[in-house]
Amino acid sequence: MGLKRTLGSALSIILGAALCYAGLHYIPTLLRPTQVVDAVISPSGKSALDRDRNRLQRFGIYAQSFLLRRTYLRAGQGLTVHYTLPAGATLDLNIKQCRRSFVIEVFHCTLVSQQSVRIENKTNGRRTLKFAEPGFYHFDETVTLARPNEAYKLVWVRS
Repeated sequence: MGLKRTLGSALSIILGAALCYAGLHYIPTLLRPTQVVDAVISPSGKSALDRDRNRLQRFGIYAQSFLLRRTYLRAGQGLTVHYTLPAGATLDLNIKQCRRSFVIEVFHCTLVSQQSVRIENKTNGRRTLKFAEPGFYHFDETVTLARPNEAYKLVWVRS
């Protein structure tokens, strides 16, 4: 009886931890629908998540697993990118939608669709991308500068 109880307790703890981790990705969408999800400030070119990842390196892979460039969006929500770019720069925004499978989508993304937007010849502004379907969306950007080491700033906001 002691071994069964120990295995049952271990399984309960593992299942509870997995559900808590998954819940951490869904809850912010409900509580703070206009939350900043990432920011990139150059000349380092590293996002806020990348800087946090370097600080959490001593805690191992588990702490870093919370710092992924993805967010859960409800139907009708979107991502807005506020940008400040130098003259001649090009900004490519890439957003990938994951297949809907409750809780599993937190751990594994099966690509359903991808949306790409190119912004050229603009130095300041914002671009909003709305999504009709709820689900997990991975986001990324590529900034091509006319001259190396120019300063730019990007802020991703759930809208």
